[in-house]
Amino acid sequence: GQAGILLRSEIRDTNSGSLMSFKQDEINSINQMADFREPSAVCSLLKSALVCLGMATEEQINQSHDLQPLINGFCSSAQNLRLEIVTTSLLGLGTGMGTSSILGACILQSIAECVGIGKLEDEFLLHAVLLVEQLLSSGGGWQDQAHGILPGFKTVRSLPSEIPLDIQIEHLDIPQQHAEAFEERLLFAYTGQTRLAKNILQQVLRRWSRRSSEIVNTVGSLVECSENARKALLGGNWDEMARIIHKSFDLKCIMAGEDSGAQPETVKILISKLLEADLIEGAMLCGAGGGGFLLLLLSQGVCRQTIENFFESDIVLINRNFEDFRFQECHISNKGLSTSIIDDELIGVDSFHLSWHAP
Repeated sequence: GQAGILLRSEIRDTNSGSLMSFKQDEINSINQMADFREPSAVCSLLKSALVCLGMATEEQINQSHDLQPLINGFCSSAQNLRLEIVTTSLLGLGTGMGTSSILGACILQSIAECVGIGKLEDEFLLHAVLLVEQLLSSGGGWQDQAHGILPGFKTVRSLPSEIPLDIQIEHLDIPQQHAEAFEERLLFAYTGQTRLAKNILQQVLRRWSRRSSEIVNTVGSLVECSENARKALLGGNWDEMARIIHKSFDLKCIMAGEDSGAQPETVKILISKLLEADLIEGAMLCGAGGGGFLLLLLSQGVCRQTIENFFESDIVLINRNFEDFRFQECHISNKGLSTSIIDDELIGVDSFHLSWHAP
């Protein structure tokens, strides 16, 4: 007898899975879906995903259609159904890790399988997430989902000025020993600072629209860095990879502009100190910059403990702005996006098991 839609978005602790925060929206009228284009609205990613998959069109929302028949039709049911969707992320907002795009792919794939649409093919899913990002007006492209939901090392390209986008994915055959050696040199630092990528991306697009020679040349250099990174990966040249990573970050900051906040002062200080101490060969903020996770490529022979000791003795003691920093190991995912259906009536809105997020 229950009806309507319950949407819930959770953030849980990475290690324990304990609930840190959540937002929830009980939808009993189609009008409550009207804010699906606003990234800051409650559960807007879920609402955009439902629109993308065809539960309701924007026209139906604007015309205040009766909600329940749309739910029943979407789920191919002759009886009234209640749709409950709970998303959980072990990453916070604004991390630079492409969380909204990757989570968007998980949402689309999971809903599609549960309501009978079936498993979405990779290429379709990449474009579906792109559509969700556009519906959400968050300014996202295809790079986060292409690199985040497909396994292993890859080079992803799109042809310029071609609509619809033709996304070409080249999986790179990296020897296991190369991959392990690369992982040993990688370290993540969470900066404790969050930002909405949309704000920085809007600044980038404004600068790109002017087509100044600086910006056009910078875009060309970013493409060149990507191709050089591919060569360094295939050759196992990690010091060269570090130089490319560092150059790419400098170029991204140029794209965003001097006052964009793409490189916070604390990040600038930390990178400079680590380079001076010969503890890293290169570094870059993930995503558009401005905060989130900082990727460090360590110098040969340097380990996480060495970095943490230096951080405590030479950084935190002289600048309390670094108190929210924390270091984490990172690994290359060889599995990619996977979904499973658990047929258990005891699982409810408040249910969660950390094993569901096991790599």
